[in-house]
Amino acid sequence: MTAAQSAARPNSPENPWPVRTVSQKVAGWIDRLGTIWVEGQVTQINARPGTRTAFLTLRDASVDMSLPVTCSPQLLQDSPVPGTECRRVIMFGKLTYWAGRGTL
Repeated sequence: MTAAQSAARPNSPENPWPVRTVSQKVAGWIDRLGTIWVEGQVTQINARPGTRTAFLTLRDASVDMSLPVTCSPQLLQDSPVPGTECRRVIMFGKLTYWAGRGTL
């Protein structure tokens, strides 16, 4: 049975979805969210010279909750306000779910 056939049938203990089906569904739901504005506090920045990707952690200061953020190092460098840890920021972007790793 293909993943599409499995996903078309009701989910139950007798008909569980394979991991790939769940990952594809989560990715689809997140993709439909579109672009969003989000506010938080930068708690970690990992932007190594010569790399194509920078990593940040955006934390909600009111509760113990955070989101990983991946962007171009150039975006951080070109920001009108220096990106530093503990700074409150407002970001505009699109969430992506990496199905192979199961990460946001």
